[in-house]
Amino acid sequence: MRYLYHVIPENLQGQYLMPLNQLKKNHPEIYQEHLKKYEGRESLLKFKIPKLNCLWNDVIHLTAVQPKKLDEAFREAEADLKWRKWFKVNPELLEPNRTIVYLYKKRPLIADPTEFVPFKVNDLSKYSHIGEKTRDYFKEEVSKGRRPLMFHLVPHVLYKGKLKIKDLEVIEI
Repeated sequence: MRYLYHVIPENLQGQYLMPLNQLKKNHPEIYQEHLKKYEGRESLLKFKIPKLNCLWNDVIHLTAVQPKKLDEAFREAEADLKWRKWFKVNPELLEPNRTIVYLYKKRPLIADPTEFVPFKVNDLSKYSHIGEKTRDYFKEEVSKGRRPLMFHLVPHVLYKGKLKIKDLEVIEI
């Protein structure tokens, strides 16, 4: 069976993994910490996701790429993957009508409806690889002394909901 993955935030509180906008309401101090990862990319917070009719920060962002593969790609680029603990998410926990895949084939992010496809568990293997463009991007960012974005040009599984932490397996790489 294929799984989805999400970094375990260091400052996780409560019983749910939730989107940034829900975090703003429930844990405003933690929200402020997570907001920092959008510095220089604030426009994403206003990006409307086609088909789900919500904002970028109204969904949980998951990946089908196993964290060990991501760690290997970072090491290959001579970077250190900061995150060691991850949630392993059974995709059956996601409500299909609240889930979509953002293919993320090009940059910058635009509301191109062809980049957003229905979520199907049977398609997860298609989204579980790190492509050469992503690997090249990691190397380029490191060569310029910058920390690469972890999921650049990697498909995102976007879930408009929250997940009970007790239902999620924890893995460490």
